[in-house]
Amino acid sequence: LESMNRALAINMRNAIIITLIMIILGALAVIYLVRSIASPIYNLADATRAVAQGDLDQPVTIKRSDEIGILADSFNHMIEQLKVSRGKIESWNRELEAKVAERTTELKEKHNELEKAYEALKTLDKAKDDFLSLVSHELRTPLSSILLYSEMLLDGLASSAEDQDEFLTTIVENCKRLTRL
Repeated sequence: LESMNRALAINMRNAIIITLIMIILGALAVIYLVRSIASPIYNLADATRAVAQGDLDQPVTIKRSDEIGILADSFNHMIEQLKVSRGKIESWNRELEAKVAERTTELKEKHNELEKAYEALKTLDKAKDDFLSLVSHELRTPLSSILLYSEMLLDGLASSAEDQDEFLTTIVENCKRLTRL
């Protein structure tokens, strides 16, 4: 009975040791598996954050043939496509900025031309006003004289034939002046 108890104790101890070894080996296997799966996912997540902030130089270097490897390859392909798209957009932006600068220069030139034309129009408008004022004055003066002498003749204010001749001569001279104008 004693030898059986000893054998049982030894077997129990061996079973516990084997169980502990198996638990330790299982834990190490779990840790290894978790790290081999989680580490690439964390790397991919870090690269995703960097790309989201605009850094497209974050390729993921995962060399696996499982789903995580396929995901990493797809991610790297997406980064390359984003780089190409960014390059195209930057090229378009440069072209648009050049066109905007060109159009702005053209608009400034046209604006300067319009300002010069406006100044010329203002000068011409003033000249027109001066001309109209002068013509108006030049027309009014002889017409006023003609009207005055005509009314004087009609009202009988010419007392002699000499006065009538003088009034009519003044009227004729002012008519000739108007004709010249």
